[in-house]
Amino acid sequence: MLRNKLLAAPVSLLVWASYVAIVIAWTPLMAVYRLATWRRDPDRYRLGRFFRNSAVLAGNINPFWTLRVEDRVHPDPRRPYVFVANHRSNADAFLIVRLPWEMKLLAKRSIMRIPLVGWQMRLAGDVAIVRGEKESARRAMEELRRWLDRRVSVFLFPEGTRSEDGTLGSFREGAFR
Repeated sequence: MLRNKLLAAPVSLLVWASYVAIVIAWTPLMAVYRLATWRRDPDRYRLGRFFRNSAVLAGNINPFWTLRVEDRVHPDPRRPYVFVANHRSNADAFLIVRLPWEMKLLAKRSIMRIPLVGWQMRLAGDVAIVRGEKESARRAMEELRRWLDRRVSVFLFPEGTRSEDGTLGSFREGAFR
């Protein structure tokens, strides 16, 4: 068991280093993809899927996770839905991107300020929100509504953030409006 713990730290560092490498490599690919498809992809549907494939790749290389999606519902990918899920771990985002349709995500502005990743999220059409600011929440909900009007699904965590201990957090009202 001690041997496993000693190996986990270097492997974890390698996983995080590979995430950084994927983000760096994906950034110019996103720019080229956007320039090549901006007329054919005004809703950034394909661009969003392309961006989320970087997170699928990142999730696939993590030896500590086994991620699986069971699709029993088969929703129409070009019909807009509001998807809501609990946020229990760091793996949540890596699991959500495996769903077989594009969604614009509601994310904390602080995440969207992370160099390269935040730029990619904004380019993909994800929506930023400042936690605790009512005006920011109003603007974010309006932007999510515009995506739904364009027949693009949206995704949000009703708790607003993941819980530290894995328990269900208190819901914020935005997901239900």
